[in-house]
Amino acid sequence: MATCSATSLPLLAAPFHLIMRVNASIVLASALSRAWASAAASSSSPAEEEAINPNLRGLADTSHVRRLGSTCVGGLLDGDPCVDDTDCKTCSQTGRSCSNNGDCQGGSNRCDGGVCNALPATDSPTGSPTGPPTGSPTKSGTKAPTVSPTKNPTSSPTGMSTPTPSKSPSRSPSTTPSVSPTKRPSVAPVSTSPKTSAKRGLIIGGQAVQSSAEHFNDSISWFYNYKQAPVTGWQADWARQNNVEFVPMFSKDWLNNPDGSKRCKFVDTVNAPCTTQDAIDVIGETIATSSLTIKYVMGFNEMYNNGPPEDMTPAEAALYWARFVQPAAQAHGLGTVSPTLNKTPQAIRWFSDFLRECDALKNRAINPCDVDLIDKFAIHQYDCREQVWRDWYGGDTSVLITELKNNLGGKWSKYLKARPLWITETNCYWEVLDIGDRYPHPDSKGQCERTAGKLQSSHGQGSIATMEEMVEVERYSWWTLWNPQIKPNMLTYKAGQLTPAGRAYNTSVDCEYPGTKIYPQSATLAGTAALFQCETGGSDMIKDLGNGGTATFTVDVVGGGSHAINVAFVTAATRNLSVGVNGGQASQYEFVPSGEWCGNGGPSTVLPIEVDGFVDGTNTITFGQSNENEPIIEWFSIVDESTL
Repeated sequence: MATCSATSLPLLAAPFHLIMRVNASIVLASALSRAWASAAASSSSPAEEEAINPNLRGLADTSHVRRLGSTCVGGLLDGDPCVDDTDCKTCSQTGRSCSNNGDCQGGSNRCDGGVCNALPATDSPTGSPTGPPTGSPTKSGTKAPTVSPTKNPTSSPTGMSTPTPSKSPSRSPSTTPSVSPTKRPSVAPVSTSPKTSAKRGLIIGGQAVQSSAEHFNDSISWFYNYKQAPVTGWQADWARQNNVEFVPMFSKDWLNNPDGSKRCKFVDTVNAPCTTQDAIDVIGETIATSSLTIKYVMGFNEMYNNGPPEDMTPAEAALYWARFVQPAAQAHGLGTVSPTLNKTPQAIRWFSDFLRECDALKNRAINPCDVDLIDKFAIHQYDCREQVWRDWYGGDTSVLITELKNNLGGKWSKYLKARPLWITETNCYWEVLDIGDRYPHPDSKGQCERTAGKLQSSHGQGSIATMEEMVEVERYSWWTLWNPQIKPNMLTYKAGQLTPAGRAYNTSVDCEYPGTKIYPQSATLAGTAALFQCETGGSDMIKDLGNGGTATFTVDVVGGGSHAINVAFVTAATRNLSVGVNGGQASQYEFVPSGEWCGNGGPSTVLPIEVDGFVDGTNTITFGQSNENEPIIEWFSIVDESTL
């Protein structure tokens, strides 16, 4: 792999493409050197740009272009962390022989005539930040591609207003992405029925089935899937037929193809990285091919959980927001929803730093970052207590605004208060962080009771009714419709039946589990497995499963194949539960701790698992076929076709 020189070339302010072709035996001509020097006289140097924002050091090809031939000295290569000379991840490979773009590793190079050529450096700032935004979202002050924005329908079946397309500023950018107005197919929606809620939405993963979404045809108004286009073949048709708005999302540092696979990465040392034009095009393709109502683009997902390279730093996120998210939204007349945050200290700090970093980039000539163009704040809140919602998100003195002001300064107050909230992920699962690990995470029935207002003393009317009431909350969505994780947070089972939590989200107050409960007394026990009575609830349970202890049940099932099983269990440690059907190979399912053992007062909880191998009619189910200790079982129920 070619290495890079320790001398960085100055930034170019002029809007032209300088093509350098070099080899080992030829040096740059003096006239070319004079041209570079002349351009540098009116632009910021790499050192000057990094002095303005040192967190942008080495971020990417757009900050500066470097030459070949440097070495890794003292853990730095051209100012970037390195281990050896091959760590030139963001450097120009100008002059390197190539057969395709993939040979031009790093930077913004392309293979042209068998030689890697660099695009011009384009991210030089033109001045210092002038201060924080002062109020409501605006659509001015930031350049936009000079194209007619895509026209959204003038009225929305969900009752949400369509954002006004951004206005172009008086100054023109030195480079303008070339996009044409996106045309929507002339496909009329099928349904015009009113929605139960203009706020409520769905998160639909790639493995969810359409029958799961069909439960919510009349009760939700929007959905997203962490990608820039509907996937799985049915999402677009279902959304169009039921007047459900789609919200594209740039969740990580890459773009997606229409099938959900990765299209390109923002920074890539092997293949050509994403460009601004790619981001504009991917949203345009979604608008053109789906015929869906699209009004907003959402930003990055939970960047505060891990450090780089898995997650972006606030500085990286601001740079990528300006280069990809903001231009893609502006090109098509869409609003933007911020990167996500939650109420943890690290999330508050990350989000505050992101806003500050974005605002610091607003005067750049190319790809400025304008916080005034962020229309909504995206929140993740895994708690269903009414008072928590009102304290954290209600009013101008909410804990959220207070915490953000403490990090950003009081001059941001007006800006923070002007942003409506989108609760883009929520359920009750992480309430245990406040009450201790003696108690289990709320299972699906428990989450139903919490959200449906059945636990008045601790949860009031619950989170759903509270979010519907709060003027600060503009939209919300439950995590998630269905996901293969063994967690009690799903709105449906894999085959599409509603869980108790799903019933509550669909405005029902029936919190019981589907299917007939099967208790230990009907089991055939073998080996060490034995019945005992738990001190907590006084019910019989099966203990000592595994290591030769098994429990076999004979059950009648409607429909063959795979079915969900609700399992009520107790374990104070993470343990695997083995389940075999009709004498077949047992599968293992990891069960997280439910809290304390029942002898110490710990209650049981319920997790859903998907089990294969059933036949229509009589079946046997055997628990405990592993060579390890397994959870204590209280009861189980099968969610078969009779529950559809």
